Amino acid sequence: MFRIACCGLAAAFAMLAPEPAAAQRWLKATTPNFVVYSDAPEPYLREYVQNLETFDKVIRLMLTMPLDPAKQRLPIYLVRGKAELEVVRPELPENVAGFYSASSEGPFAMAIRQGEDDVLLHEYAHHILIGQGNGGQYPAWLNEGLAEYFMTTSFHAAGRVDVGAANENRASWVAEGSWLPLSDLFSKRPGEIRDEEHRATYYPVAWLVTHYFLSTPERKAQLNRYLSLLGQGGESGSAMETATGMTLDGLTRALRTYSRSARQGVRFTNLTPNLEIAIERLPASADALLLKGLRLKGGYTEEEEPALLADIEAQAARFPDDPLALFTLGHAGLHAGDRPGGLTALRRLIALHPEHVEGLQFLAMGLMEQARDDATPEGARPELVREARSLLGRAYRAAPGEFMTLHLLAQTRQGAPDYPTENDLTTWDQALQLAPQIGGIRLGYAQALIRAQEPDEAIAVLTPLANAPHGGPGAAAAKQMIERARTGGGPASSANETPPAETD
Repeated sequence: MFRIACCGLAAAFAMLAPEPAAAQRWLKATTPNFVVYSDAPEPYLREYVQNLETFDKVIRLMLTMPLDPAKQRLPIYLVRGKAELEVVRPELPENVAGFYSASSEGPFAMAIRQGEDDVLLHEYAHHILIGQGNGGQYPAWLNEGLAEYFMTTSFHAAGRVDVGAANENRASWVAEGSWLPLSDLFSKRPGEIRDEEHRATYYPVAWLVTHYFLSTPERKAQLNRYLSLLGQGGESGSAMETATGMTLDGLTRALRTYSRSARQGVRFTNLTPNLEIAIERLPASADALLLKGLRLKGGYTEEEEPALLADIEAQAARFPDDPLALFTLGHAGLHAGDRPGGLTALRRLIALHPEHVEGLQFLAMGLMEQARDDATPEGARPELVREARSLLGRAYRAAPGEFMTLHLLAQTRQGAPDYPTENDLTTWDQALQLAPQIGGIRLGYAQALIRAQEPDEAIAVLTPLANAPHGGPGAAAAKQMIERARTGGGPASSANETPPAETD
């Protein structure tokens, strides 16, 4: 549970009597920036989400970001152990204690509770950076360096927070490893480093360089100058030499000296935000279906679909007309090979709960998929799209601030003869403002902008995705579309390509 100086909570929880097997375990905690689902005891969950909100505030204060709440809360699933992670991502490597995903159905994170939260905090730093627009303008090394810098944040009594401590593994590589040359660090992503030992020092050296620049006001000014030069089109290594007044070899020597010094982080006091935490207990169906439903957001292969669908059908049958069961059954049908069954379950859900926003969204999604299906008669397609738009209108009226509603509404217009209208571009823009982390929205919006003869705006939308520190198919598609925008080529054929889940 993060790093907390007073560890009495863990001991107290260990003394609690185990819950009966039939108990409803899952709780949902809602705060301004997060929705956290967990089977932890309520006092633990409250402290955890309090620390998450404190962490959010730390990043915003140190990087001079607005303190306003995020437009879209980040869902986090806090689980007991690796077995629960593997329900959602069976292929995770043995040493992974959490992950972050930003699929077209929305970003979410998972983490094992009562352990180190480096992965979760690292990925949340990425999430907030791109959400504020900063991350898309930073080179890969600084994106990773900032995430590494913030991930060791520790929380103490009376609102004291310490930032900038060294991760033991990273510090060991800095002290003993063969450093990646700064020329490679400043110009490449982690996956582009071919030498194995140099690749192992990418994150440690990125952390050290970031720590160095954040350690004094003078160095912060140098970093800002470097970023300004990059924004003007400067080459990364040359920009760094100009900003610091040192050659890269000279900077390397300065960093080696700094690595042996008593590095000082940043301490905040009395920082604990005063916030309301809404706690609700989820229905019994959550024990059986919550994590299985999460796996439908990309954690399976085509070969696994039949078994996954059969499992969800069997579990959902235990909870007839339960909203979560009906929604998960509908979700599974759409994604795992039984669209008719999925549509039936979602129609039943909407009949029982007319303002179930996710149900309305996914029913519309299923109808749109049916309209695009080659087996659907041409004459039936317009009516399917009209019904989808009607459902999305209902979803918007029930909850105007949902990115998925706007994303789907924009997609329903893509085949229209007059696409894109000014209203279409506004819809894409609103979806992007709500969920800037989702690559599919950036690609779809950029396609619309290119069709509207607005290539410069398309490039601005695509640049954060093209600069994603982990690269991936979404970044590659963004780079290709940027090149087409610059050369006057047409937009790509697919608007729905999204980057894969990150596990760092």
